[in-house]
Amino acid sequence: MRCDAQTAKHTLPVDFEMQLQSKQVVPPLLRWRVRYTSGVAVCVAFSIFATTPPSADGQLPNRRALGVEQDQIPVSTRRTPIPQESDEIRRTPRLFDLPSPEQFEKSEEPSRAWWDPSVRKPLRTKSEDIPVRLDALLMGALAHSAQIQVIKEAPLIRETAIVEADSEFDWTSFVESQFVDTSDPVGNRLQTGGPTRFREHDVSASVGVRRKNRLGGQFEIAQEVGHRDNNSLFFSPANQGNSRLTLSYTQPILRGAGQMFNTSLTVLAEIDTGAAFDDFSAQLQAQLLDVNRAYWELYLERANLIQKQRLYGQAAEILQELERRRDIDALRSQIVRAQAAVASRTADIIRADMAIRNTESRIRALVNDPSLGSSDVNELVPLDLPLRHRVPMDVATSVEVAFQNRPELAQAIKQIRAASIRLKMSRNELLPALNLVLETYVSGLRGSSDVGNSIVDQYREGEPSYTIGLQYEVPFLNRRAKARHLRRRHELRQLEAQMRATMESLRLEVEVAARDVVTTYREMIANLRAMRAEETEVEYLYQRWKLLPGNDRSASLLLEDLLDAQERLNVSEFAYLNSQLNYNVSHMAFQRAVGTLLQSENISCSRYLECCLPTLDLHRSNVTHEEVQPGPLEAPGAASAEGVEQGEMGPQQAGESQGAPLPPHYEPPPLQAPGAVQPEFGP
Repeated sequence: MRCDAQTAKHTLPVDFEMQLQSKQVVPPLLRWRVRYTSGVAVCVAFSIFATTPPSADGQLPNRRALGVEQDQIPVSTRRTPIPQESDEIRRTPRLFDLPSPEQFEKSEEPSRAWWDPSVRKPLRTKSEDIPVRLDALLMGALAHSAQIQVIKEAPLIRETAIVEADSEFDWTSFVESQFVDTSDPVGNRLQTGGPTRFREHDVSASVGVRRKNRLGGQFEIAQEVGHRDNNSLFFSPANQGNSRLTLSYTQPILRGAGQMFNTSLTVLAEIDTGAAFDDFSAQLQAQLLDVNRAYWELYLERANLIQKQRLYGQAAEILQELERRRDIDALRSQIVRAQAAVASRTADIIRADMAIRNTESRIRALVNDPSLGSSDVNELVPLDLPLRHRVPMDVATSVEVAFQNRPELAQAIKQIRAASIRLKMSRNELLPALNLVLETYVSGLRGSSDVGNSIVDQYREGEPSYTIGLQYEVPFLNRRAKARHLRRRHELRQLEAQMRATMESLRLEVEVAARDVVTTYREMIANLRAMRAEETEVEYLYQRWKLLPGNDRSASLLLEDLLDAQERLNVSEFAYLNSQLNYNVSHMAFQRAVGTLLQSENISCSRYLECCLPTLDLHRSNVTHEEVQPGPLEAPGAASAEGVEQGEMGPQQAGESQGAPLPPHYEPPPLQAPGAVQPEFGP
């Protein structure tokens, strides 16, 4: 008996033949394979019936009458033979046909995913949706984030130490007064001229100003007045009113001398303030990176929910199909398996919905913007889609840019400067104390308690008196100063080693960040191709399952394969989605690694007074939104390349924002007293 695929085709039901001929249902390759498989199956059936004698009533026996159970059918008769030579199969992509890692760089940019439109639409019916963009979240964080409010107060607090240190050179006024009542026995008659006890009442008061200059000298001018009276017979005139105007100046010559030593505390305060602004810049970039990561996590969780919903819909469709075929050819085991898949995927949807709500709460906690509403009432709907085009990286150029812009390195340099200043101070403290003392005064005296005329006499009749002298002091062994000097030397050496370690750490961080951008792009392309392959497999298995009889054991195995393939497709879709998130986060992480995140986001800082209190205002320039931006930042003067290892860098993207960005560790000028030394800000 002759039986081929063409003969078997005409023995199929009409609706089955219509499905085979429909190009919208089955692709050409799958339609040919299903037609070939069905023909082989019919040929096998004809062969069995042709070789079996008829029964007594003239009917051909069925399969059970022949004693052949479902499990006894040879495996070879249940498998579809695949032709070895076929143009369509030859054009099917294979694993060994995938491009090399270098060819990934030249591959076409991935197209938009099927879930992108649904991500930008509300998913909850009972919540009011709030559209959000990444730029808006960054601006909201700058204006409302409680954490940013905390970190931007730190440099302003440190800044007050500059004025505090410089206030040492301010003028100081003073007033001193005292009353002395003396009653002493007399051991010499020349003291009182007769009385056996010496009794005296002395009242004095002085007022003046003093100041320390930046060379270390102490200047003082004071006017003293007083009244004195005693029981001595030689005391004349009685009830004396006296006055004295004194000018004194003490200048260190060795220890404590020089402007460098005396202004060191002010310079150290300025350096400390600059380091505080560097630390503020680093923490601000880290906070903005967290906001960026939270936004893309929201996109990922929403897309994951949409993927889970489609996966659930596929299982529900299979279950409905089996329920319709329950009384025809569907087995109970197939229905139970489909019900289990539906229940399991329902649980995944519940978990995915919770993940979305948790991510929304995290965004609200990071941004603290009142316009984002509450998690119980409002749904955050992201509008920006992930970046998918390739951005070349250059490790060597990126490391150079990082050394110029990273606030951590600028902070380490400032710490070395501060240690050098402390070392110079300790060297000065090793010297002995040698001071030049100068003093001059004029005085006046009147009787009858005439203090006023005594003040006049000190200018009219008095003559200047003066004193010149030297003060010298040196401790034995001077162990305290020597120990302090040794400690400063150790601290400087430690900070130098720490700066080298910081440079190596920054180099590592930049290299990892740059490679991560390229690697995540390659990973995204690979996951995209895996996802497309899984989609082809699921489509093939689904069409084959729909066209096979349900009471066949092969159909049960095929159903299991179909459900497993759907699960694998969902895993591949999430892997591609997660690689998109990693690729977009890696761009901002790279900008933070090279220290240009604030410039790339056009974030600037200004200062204003709020209730007479200095306040830093962080603001971001407006950015024109397109369908998919933000784009990445590249180092200035970079050129195109094919990979990280080759070390080239492409030009800046045309859609990047231009303008005058804030330096990576911007530090507003501190409030200082007149004449104070200005600190150095930035590299």
